[in-house]
Amino acid sequence: MIKNVLIVGGTGMLGMPVVFKLILNGYDLRIFTRSERKGSLIFGDIAQIIPGDVHHIEELRHAMTGVDAVHINLSGDVELIGVRNIVQVAREQGIKLITYISGDSVREENAWFPMTRRKLQAEMTIASSGIDFIVFRPTWFMESIPLFVHNGRAVHLGTKDIAFHFIAAEDYATIVARSFNMPEARGKYFHIYGPEKITFYQALMRYVKAFHPKIKKVSRMPFFLANLVAFISYSPELAQATKMMKYFARVGECGDPDLTHQIFGPPKLTFDQWLEKRKKLTSPEFFEQFK
Repeated sequence: MIKNVLIVGGTGMLGMPVVFKLILNGYDLRIFTRSERKGSLIFGDIAQIIPGDVHHIEELRHAMTGVDAVHINLSGDVELIGVRNIVQVAREQGIKLITYISGDSVREENAWFPMTRRKLQAEMTIASSGIDFIVFRPTWFMESIPLFVHNGRAVHLGTKDIAFHFIAAEDYATIVARSFNMPEARGKYFHIYGPEKITFYQALMRYVKAFHPKIKKVSRMPFFLANLVAFISYSPELAQATKMMKYFARVGECGDPDLTHQIFGPPKLTFDQWLEKRKKLTSPEFFEQFK
C-alpha cells in the first residue's frame, strides 16, 4: 500500500496538478524542490517542502527516507543525472515504486533528438532498477499553448499544420494519482492522449480568441526565420522552442493510448472545456472568494 509519496519537481506546470490530485486522494506528500520559498508559496502547509538538489545524493537520502514511492517530474540537463541518483537512493532505501513522466515520442528511432535520447536513457535506468515502476508518456499539454503568446503576439512556429491529441494537465494528474495503488499499472508505459485531435494552429487560435481578443491573427513563422530571430535577440527560449517544434513536425504523435484507456479510461476534457475552466480560474469572481 502506497501512502507516503515524494514528488521531485513538484512546483512546475506539470508537477503542481499531480501534487494537488494526490493530496485530494489522501496521500501524504513531500515536495523536493530547489526553491523552498517557491514551494511554500504554492503549497503552504498542505505538503512538506524539502529543499534540495538532485545532484546531491545526501539531500536525496534525507528527502526519500520513510517514503513509499517517488514521482519524478524533471526536464532539461538535470533530468538524467537526477533519475540516476534517485534510482541509487531508492535501491538503498527500499522504495516500493518509481513513477516518471516521459514523452509520447520517446522511442529508439527518435533518439537522434537530445531530449528524446535523455528521456529514453532515463526510462531504461528506471526499468532496469529492480524497483516497480510506471512510465507516463503524454502527448502535448494544453497548458503549453499560452507559451506561444508573448508581447501581444501569437506565433505558430513552422508552416506545417501538426495535429495532436492535446491533453489537459488535470486529466494527466488524475491518471498519475490513480496509478500508485493499481498493481495492474506496474511495469507499464502509458501513452496519454486527449479526446480530440486538433492542429497546433487551431489550438492557438482558440486560445487567443478566448483570452486575447485584441490579437486578430496568429502569425506563422518559418523555422529558419525563428532561428534567425532567436540568434539576433539572444533568446535561448525561442531557439529551444523552435528545435522542439521542428522535431515534432517531423515525428508527430508516435504512441498508442489503448492501454491507458483500458486501465484508466479515456481522458474526457476537450480543449474548449479546458478553455472554459481556465476562464473561471482567472475570473475576478474566482479571486474574490479569497479576499
